[in-house]
Amino acid sequence: MGDTKHKVKKVWSERDLILLKPKNGLDSDSVAKELAACSGVEAVHMTSGKYGFLIFARGSNGSVGKVISRISGEDADVLANHYVYKMKKW
Repeated sequence: MGDTKHKVKKVWSERDLILLKPKNGLDSDSVAKELAACSGVEAVHMTSGKYGFLIFARGSNGSVGKVISRISGEDADVLANHYVYKMKKW
């Protein structure tokens, strides 16, 4: 690992990232809208690969958990309290 040519800052995110694989047969658009309507949810990204959704939420919220437990298939993971590294703006 060497020095970077650019200045990078470390920022506390204060957000949870939720990776969600919904049950088969659910309408992805409806699921995304229902998740996005939950209190504390900032964004819902539809994805490809192992998980169908990446959810950005502030803190652990009961309404998000209830929706996730109802629509979740075999996988749902929460990545909590992480840092974000990004280039400094001058």
